[in-house]
Amino acid sequence: MTVFRFRVKTPEKYSTRVWGWYPTFDEANQAVRKNFGDMFECGYYQMALIEKMSAGCVAMCEQEWWYKASYKEDKTKVTRTKKPKQFEGIVHFSMG
Repeated sequence: MTVFRFRVKTPEKYSTRVWGWYPTFDEANQAVRKNFGDMFECGYYQMALIEKMSAGCVAMCEQEWWYKASYKEDKTKVTRTKKPKQFEGIVHFSMG
């Protein structure tokens, strides 16, 4: 499972970075939900994505899980969310 974090400025302008790779969804989910390593950087990054990938050359994404982070009073709250409309039709973030 590959974990990405997103900074969304406008629907057309966003940045993403790979944050980590985990062998199971449970480990990736825990990393996102518990904000391991300050993944969201105190609110700089607002979203995260976990992609399930098969092994191999240019493997396709099998499944996605999206998360939204909110930052208030020095605490980051992470919740599951739907795939944002601006990313509909875009897949395979892990391959660029």
